[in-house]
Amino acid sequence: MALGYYQKAMYDFGTAIRFDDKQAQYYANRGNCMMMLNQINDALAEFEKAITLKPTDGLYYFNRGLVQARLMSFDLAIKDFTDGIKYIKTGETHFKALFHRGNCYRQKKLFV
Repeated sequence: MALGYYQKAMYDFGTAIRFDDKQAQYYANRGNCMMMLNQINDALAEFEKAITLKPTDGLYYFNRGLVQARLMSFDLAIKDFTDGIKYIKTGETHFKALFHRGNCYRQKKLFV
């Protein structure tokens, strides 16, 4: 997707949020757009809002973990990936969370 489409999508999710600010998915989707546009700190805030609204959705923790890893906040990323794994029991995202958590441990030079 070209960067212009992420900008447009981000605007559309913002419009959706103005109509219904209780939908965690809107914040998470806007956060994904922000990540693609390298607006990392803004993406972090979006994922935090999504988690506040729906704290049992592991995908939101997974995405926040990706942001924390990009910020080199490996302890926070490990916690988020661990929380994501707790809620996402199987599937591709579960294994991606395991992979990224392992990579954070490697970055910290800690192995479990």
